[in-house]
Amino acid sequence: MPAQSRPVVEFVLFGSDSASCFGIFDNLVVVFGGGPPNATNVQLFSSVVKGVAAKYPKGAGILIAVQPDSTPTPDGREALLAMFREVRGSVSSAFVLESSGFATAAQRAIITAMLLVTPFRDSIRIERSLEAGARWLSARVPSSAGQPWDEASLARAARAFCQLRTAHRRSA
Repeated sequence: MPAQSRPVVEFVLFGSDSASCFGIFDNLVVVFGGGPPNATNVQLFSSVVKGVAAKYPKGAGILIAVQPDSTPTPDGREALLAMFREVRGSVSSAFVLESSGFATAAQRAIITAMLLVTPFRDSIRIERSLEAGARWLSARVPSSAGQPWDEASLARAARAFCQLRTAHRRSA
C-alpha cells in the first residue's frame, strides 16, 4: 500500500492532569507522562484508555512517553496494573523511555517486573525511542479503517505532541 494512502496522524489534546497529557487520534492515544502518577491520575488515564477501547473494539493502541520524573507512586502502580488487567486483549501499549540514567533504569526495571509477573507480555512493550514504539505499535494496531499506520507519521505526531506538552509545562 502506498504511503500516501495511509492515515496521517495528528494527535489532539484530549485532557491532562498533574501527571500526564493525553492526545487522541482515531484508535490511538499518546500519553506524555510529565510527573509521578498516583491512583487519582491513573483514573483519568484509565477513563481515556477505556473510552478509546470501547469505541474501537477491534483494537486500540497507546504510545506512552515516560519522563524520568514520572515513576508512579505505589498506589499509582496498583491502579495501572488494575487498568491494564481490564483492557488486556483490546489495547496494545508501548512504553517509551528515551532518557538514560538511574531514574530511567529504575523505571525500566519496574515496567519489566510488571511484565514478568503479569499476563501483559503480549500487549505491552518497552522501547527506547518514540520511533521504535511507533514501529511496534503500528505493526500491532491498524487504523480503525483497517489500514496500516505510516509509522514515520505516527512517530512524528507523537514527538510533536510531547514537545508541545513539554513547552507548555515549562511555561506554566
